Amino acid sequence: KSHADGTLDKLKVRFIVQGFRQRDKVNVDLDNIFAPTMRLDDFRLIVAEATARREPDSRKWCLYSSDVKSAHLNAPLHPVSGNAIYIKVPEAVEVPVADAGFKYVWEAVKSFNGLRQSPREWYDYNTKAMTARGFKRLETSWCIYIRRVSGFVDIIGAHVDDFLITSSRTTEYVDELVREFAPWYRMSNLGLVKRFLGVQIDQTATHTDIYVEKYISDLVAELGITKVKSTPTPV
Repeated sequence: KSHADGTLDKLKVRFIVQGFRQRDKVNVDLDNIFAPTMRLDDFRLIVAEATARREPDSRKWCLYSSDVKSAHLNAPLHPVSGNAIYIKVPEAVEVPVADAGFKYVWEAVKSFNGLRQSPREWYDYNTKAMTARGFKRLETSWCIYIRRVSGFVDIIGAHVDDFLITSSRTTEYVDELVREFAPWYRMSNLGLVKRFLGVQIDQTATHTDIYVEKYISDLVAELGITKVKSTPTPV
């Protein structure tokens, strides 16, 4: 995991199952695995809305970021045609040998990373959690949720397990909003957003600046063109 400036924050370890071994219509429905993700247009919409409504010397309509701990593992797994999914136990886990020399396996009841339906299971689960807390999904964007309560407006943009939050309430309310989702998953408040979807963000009382310098440098490095000659006129 990285800081806003791209430097290393901490290392994370995930248990990944071999979803490529799944068979269509046996333990996965390949016609129902698509999961919407937040587009840059959605991101710009939330940033523009918050900036336009923000007032000088006000702590309302600031942009905050939060993330969900082990997002996919919060979503229950719905077997296809009642067929369970079994996972080979990792070698580092010691399990007793079963009778007749057979080895134990795990039955998946949660959406492990690697399963082909896991992104869709998490998206559906998160949408249910949002709906339970009074949020409504935009018809034009399936990753933006809005709630209007007692004259206040809360907006959440969800990109898998990363959330972009803004509200007409004060800063202290964000912690309260995060706690509302405790029955469904653990979500942490990361404070004022510094980076989202690879875009760096700088907020002031009157405007919001966004930068894609880090995104461009990463793209250039990925394409292997860091040492090419530059030109003042793009081709």
